[in-house]
Amino acid sequence: MGRTEGAPLCEYCYPRHPVSFRDCTRCGRHAKLRQTGLCDRCTADDQLATLFPPELLERHETARTMLTALQAGDPATVRAAFHRHRAVELLRTVLATPDLLDHEALDDLGPEYTTRAVRALLVEHGLLPARNLPLARFQAWIITTAQLIEDPGERQAFVQFATWKHLRDLRSRAEPLSGPLVTSRRHELRVVLDLLAWARDRGKTLASLDQADLDHWATTGAEKYLVAGFLTWAHTNGRSQPLEITRPPRTYLLVGGLSDDQRRRVLDGVLNHDTITAGTKLAAALVLVFGFRPAQITRIRLDDIRSTGEALQVTVGKEPLLLPEPLADLATQTAADRSARRMFTPAQDHHWLYPGAQPGTPLSAAALVRRLAAVGVLVSPARTGALTSLSQQLPPPVLADLTGMHLATAVRWRSTVAASNAHYAGLLLASEESPTAVLRTVLSSASSTEPP
Repeated sequence: MGRTEGAPLCEYCYPRHPVSFRDCTRCGRHAKLRQTGLCDRCTADDQLATLFPPELLERHETARTMLTALQAGDPATVRAAFHRHRAVELLRTVLATPDLLDHEALDDLGPEYTTRAVRALLVEHGLLPARNLPLARFQAWIITTAQLIEDPGERQAFVQFATWKHLRDLRSRAEPLSGPLVTSRRHELRVVLDLLAWARDRGKTLASLDQADLDHWATTGAEKYLVAGFLTWAHTNGRSQPLEITRPPRTYLLVGGLSDDQRRRVLDGVLNHDTITAGTKLAAALVLVFGFRPAQITRIRLDDIRSTGEALQVTVGKEPLLLPEPLADLATQTAADRSARRMFTPAQDHHWLYPGAQPGTPLSAAALVRRLAAVGVLVSPARTGALTSLSQQLPPPVLADLTGMHLATAVRWRSTVAASNAHYAGLLLASEESPTAVLRTVLSSASSTEPP
């Protein structure tokens, strides 16, 4: 690959040998050069410049600003991004065709997973307006899914119900919409599809379906009660007979989960691990100690974290929660380093403590669950253990206000723990310490441990 003093160097040795470091033929920087005689910085700048046609740069000041911002990024990151050939070519196509600088046009260029990175880049730099992507995807899903319904009248009823109930409700909610919220709406509409398909297979229609048919269908699977809203709407609008389906009684919550001693060991291991980021440590502590859901953690905004001068508070529910040490330090570190991965350069989100891949949106709950699992924190048993402990110590109104759960849910937790006192007493005896003492011991030991 190269030679030094007449001796050949292999492709492994050459990049590490001083002979590969020379002065860049353009900027003069002393660095490892490419075959073109340019350093990584100049090479990355040239690669980025090829994406922007001169005509676009002349007409759009936003495009010029975007190019300047990208050229200020890390050249290694930029060059690595060019290995994503499909995304780069898609971006090149869009920038070369001004008519494609539109969300609907970008939708037609490929499925969401292929356009996601390009769309995020264009929105972040102002070449595309911000769009409520979860809502737009859900609206498109309704139209596409409705084509599975053979009867035109039932297809129309499905679209009208989805628009009247779900789209109207989602549009009224503050952005950005959470993934689980939209997923739950899709799930409900799939149950409606199941009912219509079941009726069609038996020679029935929505209009001819009677109560006996509905009762039979309700026995064919779980969560059939989710169709209740559709049936009420259909009867009100003269599309079906009056039909009723009963929601089964709620099952009792399962107390237990990780014991206090188990959660203490897991938290201690996470807090004292040098390679785990501050954001992941903070999220693990909020799950293990306070039982927060990942969806709650990812939607913490910067203004939800306040300093009182002597302590740091975070607001997840109605009331602020005092963060003990070292959680306060972790929150401060997380707020100071909130870079989110983008196509060419990391970006700083100005709203979310955990910014996501799309500009203006937080990290998804699923992504946080994966991060926590990678460091040994399994969310479900950790949350169950924390809430089992907290529900015995705190009255339901206080638990609801601090954790953001509904008051009825907090009452159910308290009642369930009270109904299984024998089991919970065994947990406390096994830990040999009260939950409050466990928390104090974990946090104090973690804050006093010196890194190796």
